[in-house]
Amino acid sequence: MYRKLFIVVLTTSLFACSDNDLSYYQSHLDEAKDKVQECDDLFKEAIIAQDVDELETLSEDLECKAARKARSEYRRELAQMKKKQLREEQQKQLELDKQKFITEYKRYKNEFTDMKFELFYDIKKECNRSFYSGPSAKCKAFKELQKTKWDAEIGILIEKYDGDKLVKFNKEWCRGLKHNQAYCEISHDAVEKQRKDKIEYFLANRDILKTVFNKCQSKYKKLWNSRGFAAARQYIQTFQCSTVSKAAAKLRVFNFSKPIR
Repeated sequence: MYRKLFIVVLTTSLFACSDNDLSYYQSHLDEAKDKVQECDDLFKEAIIAQDVDELETLSEDLECKAARKARSEYRRELAQMKKKQLREEQQKQLELDKQKFITEYKRYKNEFTDMKFELFYDIKKECNRSFYSGPSAKCKAFKELQKTKWDAEIGILIEKYDGDKLVKFNKEWCRGLKHNQAYCEISHDAVEKQRKDKIEYFLANRDILKTVFNKCQSKYKKLWNSRGFAAARQYIQTFQCSTVSKAAAKLRVFNFSKPIR
């Protein structure tokens, strides 16, 4: 008997009796709330009394059904309204964040354009640390200006220092008490750029390549033959000789053992 009663409880709605319909309760939500509570209380009493007939009657009560449906619709509409409001607030915040990002980006870009290279380089470390947190306006401005600033500084160094002087400058800033990571890195890039340009120049002007190569080869052989082995090795590591050697290697001349004919 109790099992039958429990099944009825699980498979029916909780309702009581009166004359108000759905439209009434839709416009009187407080009363709908009270009515649902009343229906629930009556239903619980019927369960305790194990009154199956009363449970069946309550389950078909139209007013209980109307009050419960009005409450259910209200809660659903309220949830939808809150969800819509949340989306609108989030969209508004996104727009505000976007405008803030653009404003900050423009400010940083103007600031970085005239900034000294060493100070600009320090921002690189900051942006590398924030890689996993997503791009900031500051780092976006840095990334967009990085190549321009790098190329400009490399151009300044190449114009100021040539060949071995630039190599010496690079070594001075890369080790010892004078160490400076910004100028170490940029001067290294300047050396590589100057070397690359020189190799291309030699390959485009092979008579000059031949002249420079043979000059290096001649002095190297003299030093070597006079048993100045260390001096010979050091000489061909100079910027001019090491660069012409790299250019010659592209023409399948791999050492200074013989001159180019």
